[in-house]
Amino acid sequence: MRFLGLFWPSPIIELTAQNFGDVIRNNRLVLVYFHKPSCRFCKKFEPEFAKVAQTLQVKAPDVKVAKLNGLTETTIATEQGIERYPTVKLFKKTVGIRYEGPQEALKLINWLDQRIFYNET
Repeated sequence: MRFLGLFWPSPIIELTAQNFGDVIRNNRLVLVYFHKPSCRFCKKFEPEFAKVAQTLQVKAPDVKVAKLNGLTETTIATEQGIERYPTVKLFKKTVGIRYEGPQEALKLINWLDQRIFYNET
């Protein structure tokens, strides 16, 4: 992201087989977007997910936001039960909760509010 001529680091972590386990285990909450580059629905959802990431960076900076390419990271996608793209899961203490709602930033943020702020475990 570019801001006033400077580059602002993206709040989205790129997950791979090498870092997936560490990122999930070492953070209390991780929101993961499973995608495939050729998926037209993923391309449509990408800007919505970016809005969610920016919102969380301000509203809940302790929540890590990540994405995983299901085309190159097939083993992890299979282990996580990813059968369609895009898929979003919130990991709490290594347990993934699948988001089943509309692919809209506001709806996903509302869903996250319920899980992050009102349903702590």
